[in-house]
Amino acid sequence: MRRKLLIGIGLLLSCLLAGTSMAQEFAKVGTTGAQFLKIDIGSRGAALGGVNQLLRGDVGSLFLNPAGIAWANSPQVLISHTNWLASMPYNAVAGIYPVQGVGVVGAYVGVLSSGDIEETTVDQQNGTGRMFSTSDMVAGIGLGHRLTDKFTVGGIVKYVNERLDDVKSEALSVDVGVSYDVGIKGMSLGMSIRNFGPEIRSSNTYNPFDNGQVVSQPQNYLSYQFPMTFRTGIGWDAIDEPDQQFRLGADLEHPNDNLERMHFGGEYVYDNTLAGRIGYIWRHDTATLSLGMGLMWKGMRLDYSYVDYGLLDYVQRFDFVFSF
Repeated sequence: MRRKLLIGIGLLLSCLLAGTSMAQEFAKVGTTGAQFLKIDIGSRGAALGGVNQLLRGDVGSLFLNPAGIAWANSPQVLISHTNWLASMPYNAVAGIYPVQGVGVVGAYVGVLSSGDIEETTVDQQNGTGRMFSTSDMVAGIGLGHRLTDKFTVGGIVKYVNERLDDVKSEALSVDVGVSYDVGIKGMSLGMSIRNFGPEIRSSNTYNPFDNGQVVSQPQNYLSYQFPMTFRTGIGWDAIDEPDQQFRLGADLEHPNDNLERMHFGGEYVYDNTLAGRIGYIWRHDTATLSLGMGLMWKGMRLDYSYVDYGLLDYVQRFDFVFSF
């Protein structure tokens, strides 16, 4: 078993480390908006470092590579809660449903909310007595389809809405992906492009101020890009036996606003009842190590993940997944 694990880890590294030589040397941080789209939805995926090929056939594939849902054989529903940084809740509901002759249809909604925030100004730095809030919402609907018994494709159209007090921005974006079952020792390959779409612009206007005085007529807000990412990855079933499974995977991610990153993940499942998960992201700004577990019983699964964000503290996620 040890020899098989070493061979698998070596293969994962050799396939992905080659891509780091082409990594961009300049991190274009702060050049895109809709940053909440970078937040992982789903405890299982977060615990595995976001490695997309380890979620084939799982409703969690909706958020990482929509081609992965095409491997599902039964309907699934996910209810997810993330206690995001600064105690902001990020809640989501997702579902997939196989349709004969069509593929697997999927949809989800996710909402991140700040709660009430006290307004302050330059003149009233202790607060004006007025409260405001900010929220972000994404809703998507898509399809995963098997072109052959080894090759799947998938796509999702997403509606994205950002709101800061009374200023709103909205646009459509798409995710597309492919997944391929190599057919050798449970090995699979995948690629995906996420958050591809036009620039986002607010329909509101603002009044420029200088020392508290309006200096011109109302102006339009500038537009901004989506945080688009391209990923390629590999997954491998190191152990695939009736009473236990052990999966390994790795992704190379190329974002349009940062340096390239590498994601690693592993999952051990015992007797289709208990799962232990671990992940690691190399070159991430803050997140590094992730841990998680899952409990399965009669078509129900409870997932938990813990992700360390360094100085920004840690993030916990809780999911309920139902299979029918």
